[in-house]
Amino acid sequence: MQRMAALIALAVILTGCAQKMQLAPPRGMAKCGLAPDPAEAARLEKSFTDQDIAKLLDARIQAHLPTGIAVAKISDKYGCACLLNISAEEMAGWQKALARPGKVLGAMPVSDLALQSDSVTFHRLRATAARMNCELLLVYMPADSEVDNFNDAAILYWTIIGLWVIPGDTLERQTIVQAVLMDCRTGTILGTATGDHHAKRFASATLREPRWASMRKETTAAALQDLQKSCAALIDNLVAGSSAPAAALMPAN
Repeated sequence: MQRMAALIALAVILTGCAQKMQLAPPRGMAKCGLAPDPAEAARLEKSFTDQDIAKLLDARIQAHLPTGIAVAKISDKYGCACLLNISAEEMAGWQKALARPGKVLGAMPVSDLALQSDSVTFHRLRATAARMNCELLLVYMPADSEVDNFNDAAILYWTIIGLWVIPGDTLERQTIVQAVLMDCRTGTILGTATGDHHAKRFASATLREPRWASMRKETTAAALQDLQKSCAALIDNLVAGSSAPAAALMPAN
């Protein structure tokens, strides 16, 4: 018993002297294989030249309203882009955020059955959205980062009972969700949005897992709601632009 307590105390002391771990930043969409074309990847990475910017400003949006909007959820956990299933609860949130009577008729999830391919790229997602008769495509990618660091109270873990009652672990978790809204006809990026949520909690060594479970649920839901709010603003701007008279959209001389 004494030997175990000594080992615990030594581990806590050594860990306390070590550098604290930091939350890792999320990877961008261009690095997970979604955009194999170098020009498309450059647009996602925002590494524009003056000529690139001029071409984008001269591009004409060809999406025809009213239309539906295809929604695709992707992940890069395995080193490449893969399509994820969207729950009914998530789709209900997207329907509420994106549907606009007479303009955006509703949100439809992109599924494996519709994609009909193991390879996920923007081009294939655009083609799938077209088969679904959607002029607009929304692609979003959640990314999570979490760290567990000992805090000053962890020195009391050596008492053994402290493992149950002392909140010596500092748990941090952040969820960031990135999204792009695209014109399916041209591949033009109509807008980008980000949702995020950061949570920090303290827990004893024996109660970390229940606390982690609660934090994962919290950050995932809150980041998604934040993203949906931002995407709703994108849709509002798009609808407002489509409703404006042509003369109002022309630059002044």
